[in-house]
Formats: sequence, C-alpha cells, structure tokens
Amino acid sequence: MKKLKMGAMQLQGDGTWVKTEIAGPPTLDIWDKCFQVWATVLIMLLACTPARLENYRQHIVDYSRRYPPGCWYIVYQADNRCRGEHFSRLYRKVMVDIAKAEAKSEPPGFDKRAPWNEVLARAIDDSGFWSRELEQPALLVAANVSSLNDELGEDTAMGRHGSSAMARHGAQPKSDLRLPKPPRLGPQQQTRTHNVHDGAYVTNRSGYKLCEGFNSNQCPAHVNGWCTINRNEMHQCSKCLSQSHNASKCGQTPAPSKGVQKGQGKGGRGKGKKNYQY
Repeated sequence: MKKLKMGAMQLQGDGTWVKTEIAGPPTLDIWDKCFQVWATVLIMLLACTPARLENYRQHIVDYSRRYPPGCWYIVYQADNRCRGEHFSRLYRKVMVDIAKAEAKSEPPGFDKRAPWNEVLARAIDDSGFWSRELEQPALLVAANVSSLNDELGEDTAMGRHGSSAMARHGAQPKSDLRLPKPPRLGPQQQTRTHNVHDGAYVTNRSGYKLCEGFNSNQCPAHVNGWCTINRNEMHQCSKCLSQSHNASKCGQTPAPSKGVQKGQGKGGRGKGKKNYQY
C-alpha cells in the first residue's frame, strides 16, 4: 500500500509546474482495494473472521466520509499507525489477558484461539487512539485552524516523502502552509472578467487560479475547495467552474467564452446577501 503514490502538480517560482508525489493510496477507493487484499490474506491464515475485518474496514470508511476530502491523508495516516504500531501494543495486552485468565483457570472473555480477532475489536473501540490520531487533527484541518502538513507526522511514509518532496521543490515551510480565506468583494470589485485560454477557464471569477492538477485527475485533495498542495489555487472545473467535478468529468460541451460579468449595483436585487463569487 505504501508503494502507491498520491500525485499533485506544484507551481514553482519560475512559472513551471513540477509533479510531486506522496506515498500512499490517493483515495478511499484505492485504499479499499488494498485493504481487501490484506483482509483476504488474514482470512486464509485463519487469523481473523470476515465479519471482524469488515467492521474495521467500515470504521475507516465512516471516518473518511465524515471529514472533507482534504483530510483523507490524516485518515490514512491514522489507519497506517493503527495497523503498523497500535495492533502490536493491543496484541501484547491480549496475550497478557489470556495468561492472567489461564493462571486463574478462568475464560478470558474472548476466543483465545483467535487473538487477532480481539485485537481488531479493541482497536475499533479505542476511542482515545482515534481521537488523538484522527479526529482532533482532521477537525483542525477542516476548520482551517491548522495546515495539513502540520498534522502529518514524519514517522509515516506519507509525512516523510511528502515533506521531503516539498522541500526539494522549494515549497513554503510547514508553518506557512495555511489555506487562504475567500475574499469578500467590495463595491469597486463588482466587475468580474472571465479569464479563458484555449477554451478553458484559467482562473475563477474572483481571480484565483484553478488547479491544473485537479482538472487532470492528479490532485484529488482539497479543503473547502482550496488545493492543499498549491494553497492559492481552487479545485474547480475549468469548463463550468463547478466544485463537484473536474474538467474530465464535465458534461458541458460549449467552451467558456471571454467576457465581463457585472455584479448588482447598490440597491439592486440581492442586496444584503454575501457576494462571494468563485
């Protein structure tokens, strides 16, 4: 699973684009395919039951759907730490419980012939672990209080390769990687131009550059529409400016045309409403 790569395009100071890669499955669907292989091996070895493995899988799926897509890196990191580190700690505790029960000639309260089944059950129920490793970091990133890179540790392949790739390509340090807030248009900014090149939007109507990696299926992660790799770019379709899909999945056939769109003047319709425009 760690050999998979999450790809993204990063804009350099000289205007060129460099592809950066972070180790790990880029989406939940790809993670699920890898997990199914791992689960099949455990079932063949009679280490775990299919039901217990499905409970753990659903646990990760629920977390992935609870938070924005840009938090997937944190979900993967927590799963990686759980299976790579926390399982071993829980296994030792399970074996200690079995030894204590045998010393008292009492049943341990679970099937001692399948200790890994008990490990998975305890891992799912360990609310302290998931709160520390997943819920709190994901909440900080989703609320734009902390940057994604600040929450990725150096102990996992994702954090190690991700931070080193950013350092090689001259990205800003971790403490500076915060997502910008969308600007509020003032009265003098009510005229918005359509920046179009080769039949595709280059920027949205607020002037923010669209992420080229997103529209070429190479940059899936974002927080509230903002790219997590190039923090001043938006994840919007370059054909229709929708945030629900990229250009490769857009059904709009007419190419966008250059033009000027004027906002409502003072006293016109829509007075008093927020005039954020992406």
